[in-house]
Amino acid sequence: MLKGQEYTNTNHRVEAIGRFATAGIGHELTIGATYNRRASAGWFNGTARAAQNLYDPVDIAPVSPTLTQTGFPSEVNDRGLYVFDRMSFGEQWQLLAGLRKTVYRSEASNPSSPVPTYRADKVTPNVSVMWKPLKDLSVYASALRGLEETGTAPLNTDNFGQVLPPAVSRQHELGVKARLGAVLLQTALFQTDRPLATTINRVYQVGGETRYRGLEFSASGEIGRDFALVVSGVVLDAEITKVGTGNPLELGKTPENTPKNTLGVFGEYRLPMVPGLALNAGVYHVGKRAVNNSNQAWVDGYQTLSLGARYQTRIFDKAVNLQANLDNATNRNYWSTAGNGLLGVGAPRTLRLTAKVDF
Repeated sequence: MLKGQEYTNTNHRVEAIGRFATAGIGHELTIGATYNRRASAGWFNGTARAAQNLYDPVDIAPVSPTLTQTGFPSEVNDRGLYVFDRMSFGEQWQLLAGLRKTVYRSEASNPSSPVPTYRADKVTPNVSVMWKPLKDLSVYASALRGLEETGTAPLNTDNFGQVLPPAVSRQHELGVKARLGAVLLQTALFQTDRPLATTINRVYQVGGETRYRGLEFSASGEIGRDFALVVSGVVLDAEITKVGTGNPLELGKTPENTPKNTLGVFGEYRLPMVPGLALNAGVYHVGKRAVNNSNQAWVDGYQTLSLGARYQTRIFDKAVNLQANLDNATNRNYWSTAGNGLLGVGAPRTLRLTAKVDF
């Protein structure tokens, strides 16, 4: 339970795009700058102890713990400059090459943090090649590096609230995209190497590296005049490939809270007898996950069902979109997250109502 949370997120971006040709090569040049500031005023937290069984959960009586300040003010400033050039060599070949310079700074006032301030100044490249042997078929390969955040220390560590230093991740991908009529098919093989954040002697820190290899696929489009379908999934082989001092047992294990497979199927049917009205349903699967990087236990996979309705009309000559969604329609009990010595309970059956008016 967290109380008194207050967050501020500020984003700015400016971008210029130009097209020109040199020596028969088409160029689409993009130059831009970004600024992001994220600030937290801290929070109050209370804890209580109760016996529980991971594999056979029982109801726990309500508790009223004493709230104390356990989160401290923090601020992250992330500035970036980037330039990308998409080059076209005839109708079949394209090359995208670019660089991004990131200037990152984080500060925290937590007195328990051994290093309350981090700074990083990195230039990371991005290169991809696309080949279109046919009008509706393309093959691509990409390689990129990026500076990414590595997380914030959770409440059950001695340096809780500390924002960890950013680190460079690497990604390679080989994919195919094809359009069959009104259906878009996509599949890709990928490998991502990224830093590992873990707890060593009750201190949350960057302590190794993880490798994610997998296959992702999706199919989306119109089936007939009134039905749309989206299917997507990932088959993943994740492994801890490097460990730091203090956590040798994690080497070769699966990173915590990482499923080996996910799958989603979503469909929408537009009722021809009621113009503007559409009904939808989705089924989502998440595979089993390790509760920690040592793989001492696993939480089961789960499936959830969502149902919804959408109605588009005009009121006073304004476009209006009304939508209702029932998430976890069967009210299934499941663990939504696992890691950092904690388990997260999945949300119960939830009804969401939204209305959008275009002026």
